[in-house]
Amino acid sequence: MVLAAAMKTPLRIRLRSFLRARDGVAALEFAVILPVMLILYIGVIEISDAYPLSGKVETTASSLADLAAQTSSIGPAEMTNILDAASAIVAPYPTADLGLRLSGVKVNSSGVARIAWSRGRGKLGPRGTNSTVSLPTSLDTPNSFLVMAEVVYEYTPIIGQILPAEIEFDSTFYTRPRISPEITLR
Repeated sequence: MVLAAAMKTPLRIRLRSFLRARDGVAALEFAVILPVMLILYIGVIEISDAYPLSGKVETTASSLADLAAQTSSIGPAEMTNILDAASAIVAPYPTADLGLRLSGVKVNSSGVARIAWSRGRGKLGPRGTNSTVSLPTSLDTPNSFLVMAEVVYEYTPIIGQILPAEIEFDSTFYTRPRISPEITLR
């Protein structure tokens, strides 16, 4: 009997009654907003984890070049110590995803830069001796020597455990020797 009475009410009255009803509005709003809030939350976590790592990669490159530039020759033990310093700098991030390369670059009288020596670790191997390398124009001074440190880190975000995605942070840093005009590798 109630159903028959409801069917007889005009469509306009039923529509107005539907629009005034507030049952379930909060649940509907929550269902719409939840995915957006979760994406924002996960994004903030990822950024707060990745941003310090990018700074650590920059610091590692400058520190490696700086440590090498403070000597006139580097032996195997010194090279190991210099490359080991990178582990302390990138902590607490795992070093398995880290690549390091330290090279001596000699610029000849025509301004061509060639690798005098190079050592690598992890994801980066050494550069070939006597291979050419491009330098920034402000550093290609003829008859000079530079220390070049290259660092690469393949970062897997937390969400990357679910969706395969890697972000590669890299940095190259150049410095001039401080004690002698050129650094030799023993």
